[in-house]
Amino acid sequence: MKKYHSWLAGLLAVQVVLAGSLFWYKEQATPDATNEPLLSFEPAAIDKLVIADADSSVILQKSGDQWQLPALHNLPAVDQKVPELLNKLKDAKVRWPVATTASSHERFEVDEEKFQRRVEVFAGDKKMGEVLLGTSPGFRKVHVRRPDDNEIYAVNLNTFDMPVADTEWLDKTLLGAKDLKNIKGPDYELQKTEDQWNLAGSATEAIDTENVKVDAQKAQELANALSNLRIVDVAEQQPKGEPVVISVSTDTGELQYEFLKSEGDYFVKRNDQSQVFTLSQFDYDRITQIRQPQLAVKAEEQKADADKEKTNG
Repeated sequence: MKKYHSWLAGLLAVQVVLAGSLFWYKEQATPDATNEPLLSFEPAAIDKLVIADADSSVILQKSGDQWQLPALHNLPAVDQKVPELLNKLKDAKVRWPVATTASSHERFEVDEEKFQRRVEVFAGDKKMGEVLLGTSPGFRKVHVRRPDDNEIYAVNLNTFDMPVADTEWLDKTLLGAKDLKNIKGPDYELQKTEDQWNLAGSATEAIDTENVKVDAQKAQELANALSNLRIVDVAEQQPKGEPVVISVSTDTGELQYEFLKSEGDYFVKRNDQSQVFTLSQFDYDRITQIRQPQLAVKAEEQKADADKEKTNG
């Protein structure tokens, strides 16, 4: 009986070794079993990216170190959004094809006529890569096919990262003014000295500046609203009306904003941009509704509030 058990154990060991050898041989001998780049290019060399679906497309062009939108007045794209996508495309690997016949292209929506995304990358006039993206087999995975072969693969990509509308790539923070030193509104002027905002300019002539100080919180909220200003889109036409003008000074120079409400929509223009942009009512209100009475507070009231906070703290 012991000899029989030993024989069975030996047979099992031979089977395990044989199975392992066959698996190793298959891994080494089958080209599809090794990770292979979906596309071969160097992201730093790419200066043009074209993304399309069945109905529309977007072109992103690199100028210097900045990616721009040629169809949208060469406005800047979101910083790092294009480089991040290029890195994802470069890092995508293919392994086992899920289908290998031309008849399967339409079913996985990677056909020349039926696809969810077509992505092309260029270095100058030379196309460095192209891929068709289709259906999704799972979270952050998508079926892909290179136009020059029939194999379809599932790779770690997401069509959500590849919108085809220019405004989805547009840097919505392009009008934000950083490092503000001075803010001048319709009836007020604020000057920042070190980290403290103070009332300044001709608007203080009618104020007893000895007893009236700036509301530090309100002044900082206004500065934050201008620094974090977000546009929504490029306006389709020039709005009509009398704008609220606000001028600011930064480390890099002077800027002038014109805010305007027209027919229920909200607009903003800055003197260094030729385009007019739309913005939300929230951003419009928190900047344009501020006046001097809201920024000024009596010194004794300010001191009382500070003492109260100290006591509560």
